[in-house]
Amino acid sequence: MEVRAAIDRMVRWWTYDPQMGVMSGPIQSGRLSIISSELLRNALASCPSRVQDLVEDEIFVQQVTANQLEPFISDTVAMRNIVSYADVGGSRFTASLARLLTDQKFENLVYLKLGLTLGVLEEYEGLAAEITAIKELIEIASKAR
Repeated sequence: MEVRAAIDRMVRWWTYDPQMGVMSGPIQSGRLSIISSELLRNALASCPSRVQDLVEDEIFVQQVTANQLEPFISDTVAMRNIVSYADVGGSRFTASLARLLTDQKFENLVYLKLGLTLGVLEEYEGLAAEITAIKELIEIASKAR
């Protein structure tokens, strides 16, 4: 991947939006009590808090990106030379990334974002495993009827 494209991707962010109302509605309504499987009830009850933890961690990574990484990059190089859009020319400022790529603060910010992002990705994996387990418990419960 080209360095400019990698830097462009670093300053972007995302969030997971699982429609929390759909998840928390049945739990808050007290209707989980109709589920006979205690394992399934417990798994469903804990899922929204796991999702909320994930979303909070994503927001923290976004704040690091918006408040530290992106401003530092903008202060060091012309973003117009990093992110290119159709019909928009380059900046009149030099396009050299050497100053950015040899800066210790940039390295530290990239390393921080990498660590935080890897943590979020681990949470995604854990949540995916939890959702898979819930699906399996639902299948077991439906066959037991």
